[in-house]
Amino acid sequence: MLNDYDWLLDRIKSIKDEHEVMSVSKYAESTRYLPSSVTPLPGYFSFDVTPYTREIADCMSLSSPVRIVGIMKGVQLGLTVGLLENVVLYTIGHVKSAPVMMLTADKELSNLRTQQNILPMLSYSGLDHLIQASEVNGKTRKSGMNKDKISFYGGGYLLNFGANSPAKLRSFSIQFLLIDECDGFKQSVGNDGDPVKLAFDRTAAYIESRKICIFSTPTVAGQSKIDDHYKLGDRRIYKVPCKKCGFMQNLEWNMKDKSTGEIYGLVFSHDHGVLDIKSIRYICKNCGCEHKNADKYKMLNAGEWVPTARPSEPNRRSYHISGLYSPVGFKSWEDIVVEWFECWDVVNNTPKDVNKLKVFYNNNLGLPFRAENEKIKFTTISKYRRPEYRMGEIPNYLAISACESEILLLTMSVDVHKDNLAVSVFGWTKNHRPFVIDYWRIKGNCEDISDQCWVDLRNIIHEKVYISDDDKKYRIQLALIDSGYLQHVVLEFCENTDGALPIKGLEGQQRGAQFEEFKLVKTKLGTDAINVNTGFYKERWYSSLRRPWGGDGIQPEYCFNAPIDISDDQLKELTVETKVEDLNPVTNNIRGYKWHRPSGSSNELWDLTVYNNAAIDVLAYDIMVRQGGRESVNWIDFWEYCKTGNNGLPVFYEQ
Repeated sequence: MLNDYDWLLDRIKSIKDEHEVMSVSKYAESTRYLPSSVTPLPGYFSFDVTPYTREIADCMSLSSPVRIVGIMKGVQLGLTVGLLENVVLYTIGHVKSAPVMMLTADKELSNLRTQQNILPMLSYSGLDHLIQASEVNGKTRKSGMNKDKISFYGGGYLLNFGANSPAKLRSFSIQFLLIDECDGFKQSVGNDGDPVKLAFDRTAAYIESRKICIFSTPTVAGQSKIDDHYKLGDRRIYKVPCKKCGFMQNLEWNMKDKSTGEIYGLVFSHDHGVLDIKSIRYICKNCGCEHKNADKYKMLNAGEWVPTARPSEPNRRSYHISGLYSPVGFKSWEDIVVEWFECWDVVNNTPKDVNKLKVFYNNNLGLPFRAENEKIKFTTISKYRRPEYRMGEIPNYLAISACESEILLLTMSVDVHKDNLAVSVFGWTKNHRPFVIDYWRIKGNCEDISDQCWVDLRNIIHEKVYISDDDKKYRIQLALIDSGYLQHVVLEFCENTDGALPIKGLEGQQRGAQFEEFKLVKTKLGTDAINVNTGFYKERWYSSLRRPWGGDGIQPEYCFNAPIDISDDQLKELTVETKVEDLNPVTNNIRGYKWHRPSGSSNELWDLTVYNNAAIDVLAYDIMVRQGGRESVNWIDFWEYCKTGNNGLPVFYEQ
């Protein structure tokens, strides 16, 4: 039996003068147990299932110099289990003294995560005894939990907050900050600002030892928080080896080498849109070796993270990993390709469903979504120049050979500015094939109805005669003048000018209204005016302008034609507007799409094309419905009427 002296000496000798600091991965694999209720492979946790999570998790170890980690990811990758839950386990069971915050979109989700994931994880790993008992109303609660906080022995605690509670985000200092699915957060919480920024500020007291992990599946390009944090880091990608040549490569979706034309990445075959499920394979970029989904197990375990950029600050990392890395037994390559066929028309190479396409980009590619190819390229537009005619000429020989009819009538549209009128004249053949006949600007003080610019415009509408290359004469049949600017001047001008109507563009269908391309209304002066669904016409011309005619055979419907001497700057006006996501400012979800023009750019020819198209539609409606008494426009009959009229002679030529 030890005397007091020996007992005290024994106690002193047992005092440790060093402490082993374990990594997150080592602690998780030695401690964490997964029951059959959460995994088909029960037993001690192993990073062999999701090996790409090991390095990321270890960034959150006390021994790692990394302070901030951002992960932009797809789905079905095991990051919640392999990263978030393992870091929580590490802080409770190994660090013990750290204040930890787990931030999710809302409090309900946070509570659910605690009850269904965190507490069972501690229990099955034999660590629930570390939860410190707390007193509530004088009574001891064995759970150690209050509404928002779990305290554990060692002095640390875990806070479970929702990003919609800004007051709570200002109340604590935090060393370990875990931000889950940040792209689901609101952009701003009331007047308090960005909840992610508020949470980051809570780590200021631990600036030299803090650990921040922010990860999410991205949403919309330009609005994605995780995309911003990914760009601030060193942008690591996970490269895996080809099973044949060993070439290390990032798994990619359906790619083509621009120099050789060879395809690589995750590819597939189809028969007129019907997927051949057996054809799905991954082709090595280097040697062309084909891989099946089962090959991923060896590929993933032999992979490595490779940085691709310099981070914005030292000790900051970022990672991107797509759903193509989903482990064997999770989401397969076959599952991903099937989802592609649900959102993409592989025959016509166009989206079937834009919302499903967004989900595909976010969940499977792990990328923020931006509608592809929304900006029309100038190289495409320049192909619409026709060497057969110049500005001011009417090329009937070309029209007859390429459009099944000569030019049948002329329309005019006018865009009003403070110091000029942008004027375009379009010629129309059968099946809505337009030719730009004239496009120029009339300078003047457009705010003054008596200015010479308005006098010149009226004279052009009433007196201008164009002569075709086969000696036919044409006058302008209808002029539509944009009244969105200087409305009172435009209305007065149209009131006193035969053949001119004011037009106002309205983006999209009006709420509660039946869909209409245009609507005839009365002005305050009692004359006719046109409200135009510009979104409808822009969609039409955006689609048409992307498909240039090669010069052989008959032009497709709505094929655009411009004179050889139209300037580059004029043609570029067709490329300025882009279709962008219209986001709900509260939920950050896409509620639709809208057309956007960068400030200071010119897009007059684009608007004038829309208005000229509306002009031909208004003329057809007036002739076929208002005058002809029909219920709707029959375009075959309308084009025939333009060619022969009622007496066998063309209606809109000067005789």
